[in-house]
Amino acid sequence: MKITTNTLLALAIMTATTPAFSQDEAPLDALMKQEKLEAELKWLHDENIVVTASRTPEHINKTAATVTVITDAEIRNMGARTLMDILSIVPGFGVTSDNQHYTSQFRGLQARSKILIMVNSHPLNTPADGDAFKMASNLIVENIKRVEIIRGPGSAIYGANAFLAVVNVITKEAADVDGAEISAGGGSYGTQQYNMMFGKKINDLDIYANLNFLDTDGYKGFVPQDMQTTFDNIFGTHASLAPGYTNARQQKYDLDFGAKYKDFAFKGRYFKDTIGTFAGAALALDEKGFEKFELLTMELAYSHAITSNLDFSTKVYNYYFDSSGFYILFPPGYTNPGGAYPEGMFGTGGAKETKLGAETQFIWEQTTSNKVVFGAMVENQKQFDVSQSLNFNPFTGAPLGSFQDVSSWANWSKNVSRDILAVYVEDLFDIRDNLRLTAGARYDRYSDFGGTFNPRAGLAWEFSKGQNFKLTYGSAFRAPAFNDMYVMGNPVIAGNPNLKPENINTIEASLGSEFTKSTSSRITLFHSNIDNYIGRSAPDSTGLAHFENYGSVTSKGVELELKTKFAGGSYLSMNYTYQDPKDSVTGRVADVPSQRVNVVANWQINRQFNLNSQLFLKGSTPRAQGDTRGEVPGYGLVNTTLIAQNLSGRWDGLELQLSLYNLFDRKYVDPAPANTLPADYPKPGRSFFAEARYKFD
Repeated sequence: MKITTNTLLALAIMTATTPAFSQDEAPLDALMKQEKLEAELKWLHDENIVVTASRTPEHINKTAATVTVITDAEIRNMGARTLMDILSIVPGFGVTSDNQHYTSQFRGLQARSKILIMVNSHPLNTPADGDAFKMASNLIVENIKRVEIIRGPGSAIYGANAFLAVVNVITKEAADVDGAEISAGGGSYGTQQYNMMFGKKINDLDIYANLNFLDTDGYKGFVPQDMQTTFDNIFGTHASLAPGYTNARQQKYDLDFGAKYKDFAFKGRYFKDTIGTFAGAALALDEKGFEKFELLTMELAYSHAITSNLDFSTKVYNYYFDSSGFYILFPPGYTNPGGAYPEGMFGTGGAKETKLGAETQFIWEQTTSNKVVFGAMVENQKQFDVSQSLNFNPFTGAPLGSFQDVSSWANWSKNVSRDILAVYVEDLFDIRDNLRLTAGARYDRYSDFGGTFNPRAGLAWEFSKGQNFKLTYGSAFRAPAFNDMYVMGNPVIAGNPNLKPENINTIEASLGSEFTKSTSSRITLFHSNIDNYIGRSAPDSTGLAHFENYGSVTSKGVELELKTKFAGGSYLSMNYTYQDPKDSVTGRVADVPSQRVNVVANWQINRQFNLNSQLFLKGSTPRAQGDTRGEVPGYGLVNTTLIAQNLSGRWDGLELQLSLYNLFDRKYVDPAPANTLPADYPKPGRSFFAEARYKFD
């Protein structure tokens, strides 16, 4: 897809945000002072009030960050089925396929381990690789109340992985459900999904639970050639399953539960997902390989207002993640100089990870115009029970003669742990009613690589009624993951225990305008610079590469937004992103487009029917240096969802939903690296999902 200069100029006037705060409004912190309890209960229902940006409720236009809020009504209207569907409409975000099914890009950079994803402020990123997308890519939406996205660094208050952005998924509680709700749905690729939700307030006790089950054959994308095709051509074999189809079979259980009693709150989540290896562990098609992920998180929190202007909160938490898999690298009949594999080259591997920690935070309102947030955190991260079984020698490629446990001499990583200590402080100071200064910093100390200090500062100024300007600076870091430091037993790549954390410095300037009470806009300019970027070195004389800190990466661009609300719940929102990412070593960053456009139109036809349509446009994508294939063509997709609700009589609690994805059956792909899949990663054609939901009071 080519986006012309005229298109760019047309979209440049379509800038959007939520309405700005007015000079004649009472300051938000003064209102909270007078009606503190009411505000705390109300803020989650107001898309103009956010908590993630500064760990305390504040108006979106006063935050020291560029923030996007997606509400549960918007999620339902658009027919989103996973968190990735939600993120796909956020300015700067791009959701793409790779051989781990889904990943994300943000502002022109690959973001798998560079985005902090939290559920109720509890991070999902794993210690092994810093990645949260193993769980988050398939996170259910039924129990989501709202999603707050901080577009830009957040390490000054959240620490590691809050590098490019912070995503906080805030789930429903007892009062939001007030009864029971069940749903059942099905659609393309043999998909079936069931959900049960319950929430009730009994005197001072609130209890809540949500159980979700998903089973699907998954999209079977056509692959004309794979890596085994290449080996067939070299060794004269005929082992490849290509032309063939991808393996995305999936079965998932997701249980979210919690209780609250006065000042105490408990939240937990259990998640188990088994999913096929898509195009094969080594990009050679297979029909049997799978990965299995199991997650258990628990958190006990206590919060109390010590005085009228001093709030105290503390929590202890545990995170347990178990990953394993059966990986068929090459199919039966594969051969190499080391020998033949009549049953195929395959292996199993896995590890367990834990995060055990505690955090304490104070919020002190010194005056109605000054609020200070400060806190401390301690955490232990551990990787253990690392194991591997293979039917081949990973160093020579020769057959072992049997499938055996090689953990003692050829494990893929090792058992390791690290301790973290962090302190942070942030001051929110209203210099005037229409001018807020936010300044803060956080220091993190890691037992394995040392300390890192990350400040941030921002000014939010409503220079005239309905017009506001933000200028922000933020620093962030991505801690070297255990895989970066300790991966071994691999003939291609080795870890480096001497790695330093990646660092990013971002400057943003943002202008928001409220044209009318229903139409608003925002334009945001950003410039980011990454130092100590972690990547692969050139192979040494033995052909082995190492992870190392090298060079720098910069990304700059503009995000334009426009939103108009109509009577009766209808709305139109649009955003456009231009991004220019460059690597000091390789030049233009590969596999990310320069331009993206999202348009969402919601029509509340009447009390019973709502129609929502989304248009996604993605520009062409450049290849990596040395890749002789042409650019990946851009494309446009349309999704649409029709909802029937508020039906009369005995069906009053029933809601029906029908979603059509890729309505016009567009054929498109996401880029695959050179020397892997020549035809790139195939993407789904037209598909549908239908669902019935019933609410019991």
